[in-house]
Amino acid sequence: MNDLFALLLLIGALGYAALRAQPCSKLATGVIAVAAFFGITLLAALAAASLAIGGGEYIDPLLVQIDETFLPFFDWKATTLSLPNDPRLYALLTEIYASLNMQPAAFMLVVLLFGHRHDYHEFMGVWSMALALCILPFAWLPAQSPYIYYGVTEEEMVGAGVTLPWAFFPVLEGIREGHLQALSMNSLSGLVTIPSFHAAGGTVLIWLWWRFRILRWPMVGLNAMMIVAAVPIGSHYVVDIVAGVLVGLLAIVVTKRTLYPRRSGVASDRIILNGIAPPAISY
Repeated sequence: MNDLFALLLLIGALGYAALRAQPCSKLATGVIAVAAFFGITLLAALAAASLAIGGGEYIDPLLVQIDETFLPFFDWKATTLSLPNDPRLYALLTEIYASLNMQPAAFMLVVLLFGHRHDYHEFMGVWSMALALCILPFAWLPAQSPYIYYGVTEEEMVGAGVTLPWAFFPVLEGIREGHLQALSMNSLSGLVTIPSFHAAGGTVLIWLWWRFRILRWPMVGLNAMMIVAAVPIGSHYVVDIVAGVLVGLLAIVVTKRTLYPRRSGVASDRIILNGIAPPAISY
């Protein structure tokens, strides 16, 4: 992956040089944001793989117990196994779940066309914080995930469009046991079960998209459904989702307080960025 990191550094350097030449350039800021986003995402995946080494016992029994205590009426295995009976719903939930892969790029494009430079800053700050908060506890919270724990096979889930729930476990085991000697792009995602990053990312994206008036409600609906779809499609316990939503909310609060500390002696509630008060975020 050295070549990929070198490419991202080059793109980021070009964006930084353009920003130095034109300090108010939204395009240059966007180029830096794109390079930073992919770089941070790769580093987060590497960090998760590192934390998997020598991890403790899987905590699936505890997660199952929590789910059964608070949701005694919800049968995870039966609900998930029923999905292939409705291929259209199964395909729709799969596409909604996979939208997390496209939404960051879509958001950065919308910011370039209709947003402000500080939107990039907020995006990178909150996304990085959510990733960190999801990954840091991984060494103490390793889990097999429901598909593996309940023994649901890929053959039973006819029409599955997301195979990560089965593909990640051999990678996780290989890292934990020291059998996996090399990492590739195909083995660098999906190791963390709790908190769910789909839930954290969906929460963060609702906050980010809210600033665009025309898009806010459609994207709220999309991300709310994505968070729910992460249970059967992404192989998450319900407690994983709750933890992920809490992580997303915490990332938003921390980012807002870090990037936009309130000025003492200023009566206005508007946020300040580089000494300039931006317009109200409602486009």
